[in-house]
Amino acid sequence: MGILDAFRGGAGSRSPKVLERRIRAAHALIDQGRHAEAEEGLRSVIRDARHPLGATHPVTAAARLALVAVLHAAGRFAEAEDEARAVAATRRHLADDVVRVQALSLAAMVGSVRGRHEEALAAYDELLPELTRICGPDDLATLQLRTNRAHALGLTGRYEQAAAEAHEAAGRADRLTAPAAVMPWLAARTALVYALNGAGRHQEAEVVAREALGHATAAGATRFLLVLGASLARALDGQDRHAEALAAVEAARLYDTGAYAADTGLTELAVARALFGLGRAAEAREEAGRALASCEAVLGPDHARTTEARALATRTGE
Repeated sequence: MGILDAFRGGAGSRSPKVLERRIRAAHALIDQGRHAEAEEGLRSVIRDARHPLGATHPVTAAARLALVAVLHAAGRFAEAEDEARAVAATRRHLADDVVRVQALSLAAMVGSVRGRHEEALAAYDELLPELTRICGPDDLATLQLRTNRAHALGLTGRYEQAAAEAHEAAGRADRLTAPAAVMPWLAARTALVYALNGAGRHQEAEVVAREALGHATAAGATRFLLVLGASLARALDGQDRHAEALAAVEAARLYDTGAYAADTGLTELAVARALFGLGRAAEAREEAGRALASCEAVLGPDHARTTEARALATRTGE
């Protein structure tokens, strides 16, 4: 059955197993940047699930959280945040409900992409103890929230705290063997590389980034190849190895499909940083200007990447 075939109706199309398969198909479309098709399919799943299963059924909730992921990937951040909070609101009456906590965590993550990093961090601080109590410290959902918290700490400049949190999440992910643990493992190390770079620990960041890139290559995790490649370039720049940094980010650009709006400006900023280090100020200024324009348009003026792009555009113009 092809991806699009999974969205077709017909006999049995509303059974939980078929609906779950349709949700998985939507996630595959997200990775391909086919946001409109994924959204159409998920809204169909939500309609088909609500009548026989109900609004709070796990399959219905999974479809709605997948819709949050589509809207987030497409850069429709306000809609994504509203949908996540709406999912949480439908489950306020349920005790120890992991879906409600996940929905609120997603809302915080989307808010951070919109530049509200401190607010996101406060939400993670509130949600993490509850999720740990419900699921345990080694559950995939708990590790994902901890990774998001580590990233928020880094975005607010608390790099050593971010490194400690990411290191803890990565260590716990090391002990997991399920295939589903690969992505949390990579996410934790991506947050760790970001934090180490922010703390000026560039040699350590390089080691972690290269190891994670090997795992991402083996797993075919395209988005991580993009993000980790840009992070490796930052680590190399921090060691004054600007030519290597430029090569690293050019390799990462091969995976810049535009499937995830949250990655806006990432490679342009990395290229600008490397070019500036090589003394190619005019080219760096052009790349920094592109990064700034796209970040302001998609991420907004308050996102940490927008702020960095603005500062680099100023430096390259001096």
